[in-house]
Amino acid sequence: EEEKANEKNPELAFKKMGNRSGLTFKNEAEPKTLHIVGGTIMKKTYKEAFMNAVRGMKLDQEEASLIASKNKAFSDAFTHDTTNTSIVIPRETQDKIWSRAMEGYGVLEDLNRLNVKGELRMVRHKAIEEGDAAWYVEATPTADEKNTFDDVVLKGHELSKAVTISWKLRAMAMDDFENFLIREIGQRISIALGTAVTQGDGANQPMGILTAVKKAKDQVVKVAKTGTVTYSELLNLVSKVHSSYKPGAKLYANSTTIWTVLANVLDANGRPFFEATAGSDGVGNALGFVVKEDASLKNDEILFGNPSVGYLFNVNEEMSMATEDHAKEHKTDYVAYMIADGNVLDEKAFAVLSLTQAV
Repeated sequence: EEEKANEKNPELAFKKMGNRSGLTFKNEAEPKTLHIVGGTIMKKTYKEAFMNAVRGMKLDQEEASLIASKNKAFSDAFTHDTTNTSIVIPRETQDKIWSRAMEGYGVLEDLNRLNVKGELRMVRHKAIEEGDAAWYVEATPTADEKNTFDDVVLKGHELSKAVTISWKLRAMAMDDFENFLIREIGQRISIALGTAVTQGDGANQPMGILTAVKKAKDQVVKVAKTGTVTYSELLNLVSKVHSSYKPGAKLYANSTTIWTVLANVLDANGRPFFEATAGSDGVGNALGFVVKEDASLKNDEILFGNPSVGYLFNVNEEMSMATEDHAKEHKTDYVAYMIADGNVLDEKAFAVLSLTQAV
């Protein structure tokens, strides 16, 4: 009887099977994301409420509830000044801002970004002073191990960007306004973040990779002649990075250095060692590694390393936005704000070649 029923109604049969076939029917509703506040299912999204709020539009009761609910958790997690009326930028919009920020900054793009609220502390193993693994004669006691550890502490540094627009421009459609924010905020944040993770001094900004690596002098390669680089010097650069970090390691340089220096280096047989490859992760390959552009690097710097495992980067407070109206000028300030920090976990994950430091 059931088989006959299934033949007459295949849709019912598939539903009984839990639709393991993966097929869908025209009258089968598509799954939707539900936004629930205080037990009430909301028809609108937080993104819609946010965009209306920052454009100065009057919020209905549902939008006001979405804003209050989302930002209560945000306010409870962080301590803000009483005059601070920041509201969290929607995750979808934040992701788009991050994507825009990473364009042209290869190191920033390759980092593993954490989102741990508040202070992040990680124990870093520095060295084994005594008792490393060794071969022993039978009955000889195994030596006790003595390790050196320190802590990498990311307390967070404030990063802010202000954009001022006219009230007339503020009245643009929601999607257009979102694209405007992504372009304006993403472009400026990219410069600040991209430069900090490579060149930062660690004082009021993240510790930069090159800053830390240059202090570990063993990880720096000097050229024989200022302004030029040879094939053997690039081989020396690659040799400086520990073997455990080489899977996933890449060569980073700015556009000028890649196309006027790296692209002109010849191997021992007089052939260019750099191969341009369109559509790859970077702009080409060299010595078996991807070559990526990074606008934060100077003309005299080539970085080789693995940022995804050799650098710790954390967003201590997610991106929020505050607004301030100027009635006389008919303008509004939009201030994006976040707290982030970063530091090198192991200098042996990186090496830098300096074209200005001749041997």
